[in-house]
Amino acid sequence: MIIDVQVNAHRYVALHQGFAHAFEFLGRPDLQELPADTYEIDGKRVYAMVAKETGRKREDALLEAHERYIDIQLVLAGTDTMGWRAK
Repeated sequence: MIIDVQVNAHRYVALHQGFAHAFEFLGRPDLQELPADTYEIDGKRVYAMVAKETGRKREDALLEAHERYIDIQLVLAGTDTMGWRAK
């Protein structure tokens, strides 16, 4: 798990072939104005899900596991609490 700020995204591009496409999308100047939807960036290999609903409370959140995809979270407004657990 990597926790960092967006200005450091360039440090991680070499870790996965899809990161460059993903970080380019996340750097769009109109990102905050995009409607909630799924956006294909590199077909189904790299895509973004824009959500605008209020996040869950900690006690209502379920543990997620990502074995097939890498999940990049970017909070543009408000706050979101994220945690992790070792396998």
